[in-house]
Amino acid sequence: MMDYIEQISNQYGGEILLHDPYTGEKHENISQEIYSILQISNGISETMRLPNTNEKIEIGWIIYSHEMILEWTSFYDTNYGLKGTVFSDDGGDCVYCIKPDGAITCFNSMDNDETQIADTLWDFLITISLYRKGHNSNQAAAAAKPVSAIWLGKRQHTFGSWPRGREEQRRKGQIGI
Repeated sequence: MMDYIEQISNQYGGEILLHDPYTGEKHENISQEIYSILQISNGISETMRLPNTNEKIEIGWIIYSHEMILEWTSFYDTNYGLKGTVFSDDGGDCVYCIKPDGAITCFNSMDNDETQIADTLWDFLITISLYRKGHNSNQAAAAAKPVSAIWLGKRQHTFGSWPRGREEQRRKGQIGI
């Protein structure tokens, strides 16, 4: 739905890249909310402008593509028993998962810890850019309800360089366990 994409664009100051719509078959494990985004853009990327040339470059995924959602959902279910649909990450150790009831959780693979961070996808999208833009976690907690202030107090999220997160590097054999 365009409201989700407009919210993402607003949160990222318009620095996003939309992709061709996903037009393939729907997978039963992916929620209709996620499909409403994918049918407009098969994933949404964050962009930035290079300082010297003003060239727009893609720096990471805000919402994964359909293929990535299926791949990462399967990976985290198989290796960690994570249930739900993995649709994004924080650029580091944590992935975001939408549960069957619509709640959003953050799963930290280093701690094997899953915490609910938002009641809905909308609540998540209002808040997520604050983590990725390097705002203080307490500012994010104050700015976004119903995100868990306890969870936010444990970590300060900054945007990393997906897909070079630890799990991706391990999976590709670039680093050891």
